[in-house]
Amino acid sequence: MAEMIWHQAVTSRQLQEGLNALLATLSQKQTVLLVVDTRRLRGFRAGDEAWLKSCFMPKVNQVRVQRFARITNPDIFTEAISSNIHIDTQSQVNLSTARFFDREKALEWLLESVTGLRQQKPCRGDYRANCLI
Repeated sequence: MAEMIWHQAVTSRQLQEGLNALLATLSQKQTVLLVVDTRRLRGFRAGDEAWLKSCFMPKVNQVRVQRFARITNPDIFTEAISSNIHIDTQSQVNLSTARFFDREKALEWLLESVTGLRQQKPCRGDYRANCLI
């Protein structure tokens, strides 16, 4: 399992660098479960949304991720963007996705269909400035 936590609003370049670093980590670690906490990541710009749809989401299919939980704030703007990206990329990706407001619920959903993974130590990534650590 991999976990990425965004700690602040980022530029388009930082968003792309962070997500490309995440993809590299997912590929290297052959991760099947992913949780991303975007509560502090502010709304996407139109160009960011287009990049997520055309570049990032297709690359997710090239890694082994099977379940992707996104932790967000419970607001209508975030819901609209998340729904739009999900609808537009649904046919491109072969994984189960879900949105949560609580980390524990997200982890519970990720692990519900997988036995034996609860003991695995998660690979955590905290996004700070321009790097994934």
